[in-house]
Amino acid sequence: MRILTVLLIAFSIAFPTKGQSTHDLPKEVNLVFEYIINKDYPEVFGGNPYKIRPVNWVITDFDNDGTTEVFLQTFPHFRQSPTIIIYQIDDQDSVKRIAEALAPGHLIELSPEQDYIDPHTTGTGIDMQLGSNDMEKLKKFAKSSLKFGMSPVLYKNFIHTDKRDGAPTFIDLTYLDDYPKESSCLNFQFSTPEKILAGSVAGEKYKYFIAQVKQELFCYEIKSFDGEGWIEKQVTIIELPKDFKEFKFAGEIIQYITNKGAIKPLLL
Repeated sequence: MRILTVLLIAFSIAFPTKGQSTHDLPKEVNLVFEYIINKDYPEVFGGNPYKIRPVNWVITDFDNDGTTEVFLQTFPHFRQSPTIIIYQIDDQDSVKRIAEALAPGHLIELSPEQDYIDPHTTGTGIDMQLGSNDMEKLKKFAKSSLKFGMSPVLYKNFIHTDKRDGAPTFIDLTYLDDYPKESSCLNFQFSTPEKILAGSVAGEKYKYFIAQVKQELFCYEIKSFDGEGWIEKQVTIIELPKDFKEFKFAGEIIQYITNKGAIKPLLL
């Protein structure tokens, strides 16, 4: 498995700056960018494709099946859009997007500085309660929403869904206990990850996608991707080790360097 994380700031896909070249980008990232531009633009509302803003990416093969996964972090325009979009590339360089996306981090208060657009104000979004705490039923409802072109976000106590012009997406946030009394997403937004990485964790069977959000690590144990674009996963949230300085890899194993220069395995 090859793991590559690159930081990209203020890069424009749809409108590259003069003299800007993508030749130095990884092949897999170029393939994803071409797919986005030509086939599946992430945020299209009212016929308007909002300029995609890539931030970071991770390239890996989670289950060693020969299919490469690209976890692309973007800074979205709409409040309920995912911060992590997942693509798969087969051995023929054919790209497809996974229907399920991620939004690592806690739900946080609205930030006037970030000024996200709320699809509720455009008439394309709605929040609803289904009167059921059965997560399997809620996920079944979310799956059926996708078939009608709706993009659901599944919270613990309600569902948000909106209609986009492009292909729909799905986010599962049922593992969060934030804003337990809210029945709409009027008063909060998603967090922005500071760093993303992927690899093996000592003592764990499956590989992990990990996002650092402030002083916490949101650890997604990725077991498989099914044929419908859904992720079989388990989410664990841990505090960043108090002696943490930076991440380090030993092959595929995720480790970290302490403030005193020692190397330790990341443990969940």
